Amino acid sequence: MPQKTRDELKAGIFIIVVLALVVGIILWLGVASLFTTKGQQVAFYLPDTSPGAGIQKGSEVVIAGQKIGMVNSVNFDPENKRTVYVARLTDKNIKVYADGEALAATALVGTAQVAIVNRGTPDAPLADVKNPILVTGGIQQAINDLSQTLGTLKVTLDRELDESDPTSMINELHGITGNLAKAAEDIAVITETFKDEMDRDNPVTLLAKTHVITSDLQTLGPKLNSTADQLSTGLTGVQMMIDTINSGEGSLGMLLNDDRLYKDMTGAAGQLKLLLEELRGSLEVWKEKGIPMQLK
Repeated sequence: MPQKTRDELKAGIFIIVVLALVVGIILWLGVASLFTTKGQQVAFYLPDTSPGAGIQKGSEVVIAGQKIGMVNSVNFDPENKRTVYVARLTDKNIKVYADGEALAATALVGTAQVAIVNRGTPDAPLADVKNPILVTGGIQQAINDLSQTLGTLKVTLDRELDESDPTSMINELHGITGNLAKAAEDIAVITETFKDEMDRDNPVTLLAKTHVITSDLQTLGPKLNSTADQLSTGLTGVQMMIDTINSGEGSLGMLLNDDRLYKDMTGAAGQLKLLLEELRGSLEVWKEKGIPMQLK
């Protein structure tokens, strides 16, 4: 093979190898995305008050765990007191609007991801540099929230455990404990009093008096029953007498229920009166005639 042809072949192989290396380096650096179709430029932001979420240049933008873009610039916005993160989406069919929602999904290794959990509504403007989406969450944010919660809890506990504050929980517990102790003492006194009153052999105790009253009631019970039986018998006799009178039996019944007996008795009384008057007149006559007669 002529020398010239061999040189040309070597030059061609060298050019091919160089081109392959350039393409490999381009792919390795991720610049291959420059040759792909570009989608929407989306902006996110964190306020200055945020503790940070680990988002930086090169952080991935994902939806449902699928990468759809990458943060390519980080810009501090002092006028609005925030840091703006701009990312270019790789799919032109995906649109993210300003009323969407995003979370900082911090990875255990590497930088945090920006996870879009709500792309918003078409009625809102696109999420661009003028209308960025607030990024929430992240491990740092969670740590900050926990720190704030623990700080609030410490302040609350310090206040509630302050014995110099009469309204603190510890003082209220002291008061409750004191009241319980006093109640226990009162119960002990009451128990001791009842113990003294439970002595059956002592005639002046409540239990002994209760036994006496119970015994008297037991004795009185049969007497009351006997008296009640006698009263019942007497009432039965009275009822029978009333029934007899009402039926017209006997003199009293006839007197009360039949006026003929009354009239007969009235007539007999009248006749007896006339008889006495005639007898008195006869005595006067006999007296005048000297016949000594007198009624006794």
